Amino acid sequence: MNRPRIFLSAVSEELRTARQAVAATVRTLGFDPVSQDDFPTGYGELRNWLREQIDSCEGLIQLVGHGYGAEPPEADPDYGRVSYTQFEFLYASAKKKKTWVIVIGDDYQRDKPIDQLDLPRKAGRAKPRAYQTERQKLQKKYIARLTRENHLRHTANNDIELQNIVLRMRDDLGELRKQWEELLKKVDEIAEASRLTTEKIRAHLLQTAEETHRRELSEADAIKDWRERQRLRESADNAMLRG
Repeated sequence: MNRPRIFLSAVSEELRTARQAVAATVRTLGFDPVSQDDFPTGYGELRNWLREQIDSCEGLIQLVGHGYGAEPPEADPDYGRVSYTQFEFLYASAKKKKTWVIVIGDDYQRDKPIDQLDLPRKAGRAKPRAYQTERQKLQKKYIARLTRENHLRHTANNDIELQNIVLRMRDDLGELRKQWEELLKKVDEIAEASRLTTEKIRAHLLQTAEETHRRELSEADAIKDWRERQRLRESADNAMLRG
């Protein structure tokens, strides 16, 4: 039986390890985690893949830190200039998915120091600090929006706190799993009803064909000319075979 899925969102260069820790905890709660780590090479534009994955998930957990992260080559038509990580949350919210946002505190051990985040990936780029400052402002603007819309309710300063926050989501995740199982049950019931309907139609057609065959044989037997009688019987038998 398939398991429901939860999308895990975070800036990889900053919080990949934290995201992997959340994935392990989510699995113990009966969900399969999905993240950008699963993006297949050569698939195409990342946002299309993200839409497909989030659509198939029951909810999204986002870890919010200082990093802005990688962004699409052009502003998103729906959300403006956003990073891929910000896009994940905004798209999930627009699709009415259940979302949880966990703020990663300054004391949390990151994969890359805060002052090294969002620097240009290409060496030799002019004014790398200006490049970084611009993205830091975009991330602060995003956090301000989350605060304004009351999404920031959890803060983790270490691995234990992060794990406990996810474990406290057990009731919410359990309700999501229940809804998913009820939906799966309805899908199975529809499939079963469709199968039974197909079988009923097939049985009805077979019964009709047999009745027609018997009637045609009876009509053939009433013919006095034996050649015509034989021709009609063979015609009825052939029609039955074709049916």
